[in-house]
Amino acid sequence: MKDTSPCTNCSKCCNRKSNGLCQKCYRRCHYLKNKELVLKQSAIYYEKNKQVYLDNRKEKYHQNLDKSRTRCRLKQRKLRQDPLIREKETITRRNKRKQVLNHMGFKCNNCGENRRIFLNIDHVNNDGNIDRNLLKKSTIITFKSHMI
Repeated sequence: MKDTSPCTNCSKCCNRKSNGLCQKCYRRCHYLKNKELVLKQSAIYYEKNKQVYLDNRKEKYHQNLDKSRTRCRLKQRKLRQDPLIREKETITRRNKRKQVLNHMGFKCNNCGENRRIFLNIDHVNNDGNIDRNLLKKSTIITFKSHMI
């Protein structure tokens, strides 16, 4: 028999079971009491239905690809506009550049130029794509970290 008085846990006025909890609170309490058993059953279910699960995820991914890309781009744009994050990224790039130039001796290997404003970190034979493919990382910061 369902009762329409408030839940004893969350105090929301809704249909509750005879134990005094609404369905949401009952599920939460059941999960917390039987967490190991629930996780074990979930793992068994996943193993039995792994291919179906992966197929559904792949289908949802392809259905929402444009929406997902748009959401990701907006999030990245928003993060780039945050002044604290931009300042931190700038400091990180400058420190990495300074470490690489210090490792190289603060001078050009070809002409001996030693003014920092003219020094550039680049591959001599324009074969950076080969190096990046070997590293499987294409960002400048990871590239500079690899050089040190």
